[in-house]
Amino acid sequence: MISPDARFERAPGVVARKVAGELVLVPVLPDVRTEAAGHPGIFVLNETAESLWEELARPRSPAELARHLTKHFDVSEERARQDVDHVLRDMQGRGVVRSTGSASATHPEAE
Repeated sequence: MISPDARFERAPGVVARKVAGELVLVPVLPDVRTEAAGHPGIFVLNETAESLWEELARPRSPAELARHLTKHFDVSEERARQDVDHVLRDMQGRGVVRSTGSASATHPEAE
């Protein structure tokens, strides 16, 4: 499970492009995991993952991302938290997002 105190952002070395109406992530740096790690060289995002990707243009906590989903999709808070956890673990495992530390470390007033 993703730590609720963590903050995440897009990893460098990943280009996002719309292709036939879908957002496709293409790694352009060798440190992004691709076929060698058992993942395809490109990643096609579903609507939920695309929405989260857009939010990750700046560091976000899992709670912030879950609130975003509840505002933009017809999902409960619990389902949004589950979706965020799943998407972040998948994207982090593929190397397309990275942890930037904890919310309290970057925003002391969050404590």
